[in-house]
Amino acid sequence: MHRISRADLHDRLYVTVKSIPKHLLAALRGKLPVASDQAAAAIANLLCDEVDGPDRMVIEAESVSDGTCERRPGRFGVTEPDPISYADG
Repeated sequence: MHRISRADLHDRLYVTVKSIPKHLLAALRGKLPVASDQAAAAIANLLCDEVDGPDRMVIEAESVSDGTCERRPGRFGVTEPDPISYADG
């Protein structure tokens, strides 16, 4: 297991965005709200497939209390173990 660099993630998403089918882009810019929503959902699925799949996953640190009733996002290596170093250990 290894962390995908931000540059590599950028490149993967760039290629995915550049290869979005033209009919989806046209529908996204179209005046029909239903078609535009469907195109946006299809594009979001393309991006999600590139980031989260059988060989990749997105993980998020749990939210933590900030001492009041509010919660804030946690941080790997601060409020939770770093998943990369944890997997190596």
